Amino acid sequence: MADNNMKKLVIPDRMPGLNKVLGRANANRYAGGKLKKEWTERVAWECKTQDIGKLNEPVELEFRWFEPNRKRDPDNFTSAGRKLLLDGLQMAGCLRNDGWKNIAGFSDKWSVDKDNPRVVVIIKEDKK
Repeated sequence: MADNNMKKLVIPDRMPGLNKVLGRANANRYAGGKLKKEWTERVAWECKTQDIGKLNEPVELEFRWFEPNRKRDPDNFTSAGRKLLLDGLQMAGCLRNDGWKNIAGFSDKWSVDKDNPRVVVIIKEDKK
C-alpha cells in the first residue's frame, strides 16, 4: 500500500456470524459474552502484532470478507464481524471510540477463498 494514510489489518480465519453470536447468547447468558470477548481480544492482539498503532480519526474502513464458501448470508457475517472488529480496534488503543466522531464511514466487499478465509480491513486515516 503506497498511501501513507492507509493501513491494512488482516484477521486470519472466518469470524463468527450474527446467528452464532445470538445463538450462544440465547443458549446461555454468559456464552454470548464469552464469544464476543474472545474475538475482541483476538482482534486487539492482531492490531498490536501487525503494528496498527493509534489512528488519526476519523477513519474510513473497508471490510473485505473472504469466506470459505457461500453458505452464510453476507448480512450475517458482516453485522457481527464489524462490531467485533471495531471493539478490538478500541481495545488495542487504535481507536478512541467507534462513534460518529471516530468513524467517517465503512463499506463491505465479500468473496470466496476456500483455502484462506479471512477478513482484511483497509483503514483510511484522516490526513491530520
